[in-house]
Amino acid sequence: MSIFVSTGEVSGDLYAAGLISELRRAGYDQPIWGMGGSLAAGLERYWSNESLQIMGLSSVLRGIPRIFRLSSQIVEQVIRRRPDAVVLVDSPDFHVPLARRLRCAGFDGPIVDLCPPTVWAWRRGRAKALKKYCTLCLPLFDFEARVLKTLGVPAVWEGYPLIDDVSRWNVGAPNEDEKTVALMPGSRLREVRSLLPILERVGIRLRKSGFRPVLSLASGLRAEGAQLIRSNKAGLPVFEGPGRELMARSRFVVAASGTVAVEAMLLDRFMVVLYRGSLFEWSVFNLLRLTPFVSVPNVLAGWQVYPELIQDKCREDLIWKAIRRYVSSSDFRSKVHRTLAANRRRMGTPGVFARWARRVLELMEHRQ
Repeated sequence: MSIFVSTGEVSGDLYAAGLISELRRAGYDQPIWGMGGSLAAGLERYWSNESLQIMGLSSVLRGIPRIFRLSSQIVEQVIRRRPDAVVLVDSPDFHVPLARRLRCAGFDGPIVDLCPPTVWAWRRGRAKALKKYCTLCLPLFDFEARVLKTLGVPAVWEGYPLIDDVSRWNVGAPNEDEKTVALMPGSRLREVRSLLPILERVGIRLRKSGFRPVLSLASGLRAEGAQLIRSNKAGLPVFEGPGRELMARSRFVVAASGTVAVEAMLLDRFMVVLYRGSLFEWSVFNLLRLTPFVSVPNVLAGWQVYPELIQDKCREDLIWKAIRRYVSSSDFRSKVHRTLAANRRRMGTPGVFARWARRVLELMEHRQ
């Protein structure tokens, strides 16, 4: 008896850690093993998810042989050990094919997908695989569950997991006298290489304007990326703790697109969203996407409460323009924070990890 858990990145590690903690609290005392990072507390790690720390379609294509070997090793061990359940967290480009391979190899137990693919945003065809291979999907947002159900995928929304932690985040309204600004170039090496030079220039401009820009060094970032941040050319101070702690003590945030935008929303912090990938990656995404926004807070709001500076718009002058609008316009600030408050009311109630654990245990009981 055991449960197999696989995560693909830092945010998934945190979700897995919360789930595992609640499984133990509920009395499950068998091994919980699989793939994860250093933040996946409670997981018996057979593989590190560092192998999946790649960004964009072109990187995935180059890494196919290595990723296929990793997937084969995982399938072999799952089939050999026959866990009571498989839980796959985020990283759909790896985990959706893994679910298919597990089914084809004969695994007939429950497969739960935490943070399933964003079929509401792009590549809706992946819903067919979720419907065929997954027993249950547990999405992060209510609108995701509605879309999945419409497409025939078994899905239940239990709330956004980080809502459990918000009370410990020192959340408060942003102080207009606060001078700290969080600059967050991302948790992947390619993101750092792409965005750090831009953030360095933004940081210099912020410093000249009386602010205190601080670079965030994300947990789990490869050594090369960490060194780039520590030795940044602008001489900006570096914060190496949890990014949400830096955001909580900042007036606003400039960051790579991703989970950090939702954390900023929960912390009631304004954010400028950045993304810069290869032309090929963006062309494919732009061709297949189904929403005008890339950031979840904007999807929830229906407008760019967080300015999205994508590809050729990811420039120092446009970032500065977005910052100046927020700093100088009290009407705009009020609108931003009213919208963020409305978004937060849609995030569910505490106890999400416990409800996830109950769902997993119920599926295991039904199998027996």
